Amino acid sequence: DGDQTSFVIGPLNGSSIEAVRPVAAEKQVVAFTPWGAANKIGDFTFKASHEADEEARAIARKAVADMTLKRLGIVYLQNDFGVVHEAAFRNEVEKLGGELVASEPIPFPAADFRTILTKVKNANPDGLYIVHNGAIVGQITKQAAELGLKAQYFGQYATESSDLVNAGGQSLEGLIYTFPIDEANLSEKQRDFIAKFEAKVGGKPQVAAYNAYDIYSIYVDVLKACKPSDSQCMRDYVMSLESYDGVSGKMVFEEGRLNRNFFFKTIRNGQLVAL
Repeated sequence: DGDQTSFVIGPLNGSSIEAVRPVAAEKQVVAFTPWGAANKIGDFTFKASHEADEEARAIARKAVADMTLKRLGIVYLQNDFGVVHEAAFRNEVEKLGGELVASEPIPFPAADFRTILTKVKNANPDGLYIVHNGAIVGQITKQAAELGLKAQYFGQYATESSDLVNAGGQSLEGLIYTFPIDEANLSEKQRDFIAKFEAKVGGKPQVAAYNAYDIYSIYVDVLKACKPSDSQCMRDYVMSLESYDGVSGKMVFEEGRLNRNFFFKTIRNGQLVAL
């Protein structure tokens, strides 16, 4: 209810964020999501997630410039999140002298990817970027392995989940994905957060948990400057932020965008480790 609420953490996915955007503006409620990589910042809607296009370009550079792969493919969610990744990945691959030999959208929901993966296999890529979430990535690599598709796999930050390895098993070995946190060089603040999270939840925090904690921390700061009922003050406070250094790393706010550094992780012996 916009008459009683001034600050909301969420919603979580891109289409929900866009559905909430006009309501948040009309009711003047700050909606601050931990995700939303393909969504813009503006009006009363904010995000703590990085930009999807920057992430896709980082993967392209890793594949083409660093690993000298030339024939790349991509399978991606058939929504705004996936479309933004596909366009940025395609442009960067071609800019770097590579070739995008396969590009296949994945309808949501879907559980059998064999028809799509057969098309990809026939294009013979030496690298495949998988833009999907958690366990689904594992299901895709497992079905790809069953079809005999041999390629270096890449993913993005939503790849990491507690059920990823159970879903994909050995087929995930060597997959490389972007991650906004430098787990090889954690700060004291980050180590403290991880320890408390693991003690309370019993598992390792994923990206949304880091981001949600930072949003809550920003909200605590907001309450020092604004009355709880003054959503316009809250909105102006968040809009005035130039950067924020939290447990999820450093966020640099610009008009409509949120810039963050990217690091890389891989799957080695069934473990998600810093690359």
